[in-house]
Amino acid sequence: MPKNIRAQVLNLTEKLMQDFLFYAEGKRLPSYRMLLRRYDCSRQTLTLALQELKQKGILRTESRSGMFIRKDSKMRQKRVLFLRVDWPCLHAELFSRQIRAEFQKRNFCAYSEIRYDPENLNDSLRRLEPSIADVLVVWLEKGDMEKVSILAHLGIPVVFFDSGMMLYNASILDLQQEMFGMMAAEYLLKKGHRKTAVIVTEPFGLTCRKKVTGFLNYMRVNGIEPGLIDCQQRNGEASEALAEDFLEEYFQNNPFDFSGCFVTNSIPLVRLLKKKGEKVEKKICIVNGSGLLNSDLLAPSANILFDIDSAVVALVDGVEAILRGEPFGWRTIPPKLVIESTESVRKE
Repeated sequence: MPKNIRAQVLNLTEKLMQDFLFYAEGKRLPSYRMLLRRYDCSRQTLTLALQELKQKGILRTESRSGMFIRKDSKMRQKRVLFLRVDWPCLHAELFSRQIRAEFQKRNFCAYSEIRYDPENLNDSLRRLEPSIADVLVVWLEKGDMEKVSILAHLGIPVVFFDSGMMLYNASILDLQQEMFGMMAAEYLLKKGHRKTAVIVTEPFGLTCRKKVTGFLNYMRVNGIEPGLIDCQQRNGEASEALAEDFLEEYFQNNPFDFSGCFVTNSIPLVRLLKKKGEKVEKKICIVNGSGLLNSDLLAPSANILFDIDSAVVALVDGVEAILRGEPFGWRTIPPKLVIESTESVRKE
């Protein structure tokens, strides 16, 4: 086989293998014409790639009927599917990239990711086939018992990734987002701030709710009732810009009646304060709760960060355990506190 054709066949085989691994077992393949159009290849390249997959035991042929995904699952690699919300969120993108890289590095399963519209997730879950994967990792921004029931009826092991849900006997990777709020409250109290507020600049989903609740409860235990400013974001699209517009209008009609605040994402507030000048900036101590470092914070301030590396390793370790027939359990990864935007990190 000529070298240039061989390279094309290998590339197409890899693409087909990833796609076909997520077909239901026994499913008939699309027609040659559809495959040629979808993968933009020559008929010879497609034929040779399909032959490779037959030899690997992924496909079978029936005379006059076509090609099918084999039902013998022992011949196929184990499959892991990650379902996450389709929001352009920076920390979610970082998690996606590192999770994929970790699975690819270990190479014990076929890994894929599907992003869902949170408003139509129940319908999407109902369309899932039990054969779509051997393990589902699900990141829920809006969770309820209906979603849990749908997932349970699939009969596939499910890992809830930082979904703010505490379910008995479930597989859970918890990034302990309530600790974001508690650590922020502790930091502000130690700095002497008694007039405080929590500013919600993100969609008020399960994980965001845990952050806010942690902050409010910690402050209330210490006899302080913080202000609550909700920027009323409903989805992840352009939330930073929309939150900045909301805050600008809000503070035109309301005073800065707090000296310390916890912000679920500090970028919109910092931009606004910098517009208002140094006099206002120096009055406000900000704790950024986005999970990522904001180096533009006003001093003295702090960032509370995800421990992304530890979380990814814990997730992939747990999935590997499930595929060996062992339990995942409840794995917790606490956040980190970075004081005054320095590189000195204190783990709580």
